[in-house]
Formats: sequence, structure tokens, C-alpha cells
Amino acid sequence: MGYVTLGRGDWRRARELLGESLELGRPMGELLRTSLSLWGLAETALLAGEPSLAEELCERGRAACQPVADAVLLFPVLVTGTRARLALGDPGGAVRWLDLIEPELRRRSIPGTMPAIDHARGLIQLASGSTGRARESLEAAVRGWDRSSRVWEGTWGRLDLAACLLRTSRHAEAISLVEEVRSIADRLGSQPLAARASELLREARARHPTDEPWHPLTAREFEVARLIAAGQTNAEIAASLFIAPKTASSHVEHILAKLGASRRSEIAVWAAAISRLD
Repeated sequence: MGYVTLGRGDWRRARELLGESLELGRPMGELLRTSLSLWGLAETALLAGEPSLAEELCERGRAACQPVADAVLLFPVLVTGTRARLALGDPGGAVRWLDLIEPELRRRSIPGTMPAIDHARGLIQLASGSTGRARESLEAAVRGWDRSSRVWEGTWGRLDLAACLLRTSRHAEAISLVEEVRSIADRLGSQPLAARASELLREARARHPTDEPWHPLTAREFEVARLIAAGQTNAEIAASLFIAPKTASSHVEHILAKLGASRRSEIAVWAAAISRLD
């Protein structure tokens, strides 16, 4: 019940319920009850704007798992603890937290726990400005969470990925992703997810110029991007636009650089997202 209340954004009631669960679990010596309660309380503190408390609770959660090296109960605090340290302006602490927990998770290599490593690393990379690497890590995390049916973590991963896309001016892709999250948040009745999605959506739409939906590309580069999305080769693009093949290749290189992409398929996804907004 505490997690349901947490999802709805009622921090006070969530704290009461999770605190009760923690107190019941202590005399029983039930790690499952105590560690998950500590993680829930850490999530509550973080979402309520108390990163110092969230950091402390994550430390307690890790300490509770340490005697039995239980990766299944340890992985939830990795991402929450990373967020808490970054919110406190301590990226070095976030790196040390990842370095502390990652070996334990890799030692057991339980599939459902491993996406936490990519997710935490992606958050750290995004905070340091390594947006290309952050996007790759966060995409891997989302795929992993989805395979494990971890809806809460996977949806937050999508929001983190959308924030990364905004940093690289891939506004249309970010908007598409955030709108997906809003649908999930509405279905779950989750106020925290909906609030963050709305915040990112406002930011994305403010940055996305209505008169030039192809930003940061030029109009000609956007024509090329659409032809890439249609599956045309560079030679076919050159023929379609009556330009030299070398010019078409140059346009493709510029598009990849401006979008921070490494593959033509990424250009196709971006162009499709733009087209849905037109």
C-alpha cells in the first residue's frame, strides 16, 4: 500500500505506511521487508525534495543487504542513491556509489537487476555532459527494465532519456517519448510521473520552434532526413533532389553530427517524430 500511495504522490501517507512496514520488519529480521521499505522511503524523500535523507536511506538499504550480498534487494537503491547524490551536486559521490554497488550486481548477474547499472551510469554521464554516451546507457536501461517488466523504473528511464534528448536538441523525439510517459502515468494514476512528464513537455515545446520544426537542421537537411526515413540511399537522395552524390553524402554527415546520431536509422526515427508533430 505504501508504494501505491508513493506513486500517487501522497508523500506523508507513503512515509507513514512504509515506516510502519520498516518497524514491523525489524524485529522479524526480514530483509525483504526492511530493505524494500528503506528503498521506498528513499524514493519518497527524493521525490519530496529531500536528497540528503534519500542518500542516508539508500546507505542504510545497502548496509542491510551487505551481510547476505543480496543483489535482488540491492539494485533498487543504486539508481535512487545516484539520483540523490547528483541532486546534492556530488557527481563524484555518485560515481563512488556506482563503483561500490556495481561489482555486487555483476557478481550475481541476475537479469532483472542489471539495468540499474546502465541507468545509474546514464544519469552520471548526462550530469557530466556526455550526452551521446548517456543516451546509449539510458536506452539500454529502458530496454532492460522493459524486459523485466519493471514499469516504475522503466518509465523513469524514459523520462531521463527524454531529458537527454532535449540536451542534444532532439526535441521531437523527446516530445514523443514524454507523451508516451504521460499515457503510462495516466493509466497508473501516478502523480510524480505525470508531473515530471509535464515539466519536460513544457521545456521541449518551449525549445521546439513552431515555424521551423526541423531545428537544428536546415530546411535542405530536413528534406534529406525525410528521404533517409523513406529508405533512400545517398545516390537515390542525390537523384531525388537533383544534387551531386557527394553533396548528398555531405548532408548526411552534417545531419548525423547535428543530431548527435551515429546511424541512419536514428535519423529516420527523428524525422518520423518530426512528421508526427507537423
